[in-house]
Amino acid sequence: FGFYFGLRTFLLDVLERSSDDVDQMTDIFVSGIILIPPAFAALVLGDGVFLSALDFAGTFGIPILFGIFPAAIVLSQRQRQRQEEIAIIRKDSVLSFSQFLPG
Repeated sequence: FGFYFGLRTFLLDVLERSSDDVDQMTDIFVSGIILIPPAFAALVLGDGVFLSALDFAGTFGIPILFGIFPAAIVLSQRQRQRQEEIAIIRKDSVLSFSQFLPG
């Protein structure tokens, strides 16, 4: 259900409609856009495709999402913080104690 409601809200935002002010035809149209492609793929390609997709997402998606992204974000923040400290040092000609601390 979360997939449907999340994608429905996104498509209504794209169509510039409020979730409260949706008429019946728009709701049917958005529901069709969300539900028909996966149903068609399941009928034509079989359930093996979905099992393969779940296997792929679990193998590659989870480690990237919870392993690589957090490390990349921390690295980016540390580099930005160092650049700001260097700018402060150059401006004030005073050494910052935080550059001597680890982390």
